[in-house]
Amino acid sequence: MLSLALTHAGFHESRLSPLLLLVLFSDFDDWQLQTQEVVSLDVEYGPIEVDACCDEIGSNAHFAEFWSSANDCRRHDWAGRTIYCNPPFSLMFSILLHFLKCKMSSPVGTSAIFVLPVWLSHDAVRMVLAMPEWFEVVRRYEAGTRLFTAPRDVSRKATREDVGPTKWGVWVVRCPPVKIQGKIPDWVLDCLDRE
Repeated sequence: MLSLALTHAGFHESRLSPLLLLVLFSDFDDWQLQTQEVVSLDVEYGPIEVDACCDEIGSNAHFAEFWSSANDCRRHDWAGRTIYCNPPFSLMFSILLHFLKCKMSSPVGTSAIFVLPVWLSHDAVRMVLAMPEWFEVVRRYEAGTRLFTAPRDVSRKATREDVGPTKWGVWVVRCPPVKIQGKIPDWVLDCLDRE
């Protein structure tokens, strides 16, 4: 799967830092944003309908409806829905591009909330920064914040524990359910065309 991500249109291997490369190799860890944070997002920006990036059985899903790697969120139409997405690092840009396509085809009612590491050289974060009319950073967490849980034992996914402080900052980014008038940068349009 890693090799597919690195050859995906718009995912530029040359921009990856050594830290990011190490993280990509452990990208399949089951990290879940703490429940109280997601409940707060649901109250403020919801109702959230789908958890877009979960394990096969939904043991790390915050919502009743979820999509897993077997039921890839990039194969679903997000139109008219509010989606929560804590994407695998290696698929962030591809997932954001898919969302953008859905938003463009159905601009009113299509909304998403993304949990993204603050890696300024990553195309997903570059896209968010280049499109402030489309994406709003609604929460900013500094490196060292305790935000995520993971299974204590892989065979018993229901038992989760704090994974400790983050090694990088984290943003919660939202695209609202209204029609957006902002310009899409040419490099993003090029990636959408190749998608």
